[in-house]
Amino acid sequence: EIRVSELAERCGVSQPRMSWHLRILRKAQVIDTRRDGREVFCRLDRDAIAVQQRNFNDMLAARSSDAVSAASSLTRSAITEGQL
Repeated sequence: EIRVSELAERCGVSQPRMSWHLRILRKAQVIDTRRDGREVFCRLDRDAIAVQQRNFNDMLAARSSDAVSAASSLTRSAITEGQL
């Protein structure tokens, strides 16, 4: 967990610019933020990232499976038609 102002300083950007980027990451469920008085702290939302990674992997596996099925169908057609 790190203060937004400290993260901005480390990255060499203004605090408003850092907040703008972090808002996008928060909406994408990559980070989580909390407020303590005037300070805002952020941290990676590891659970949400893990869920997104699983969903992405499932999507890739499904596309890969579809590609293998399509290739198998083309090969069967080519054999049937005497092209192979």
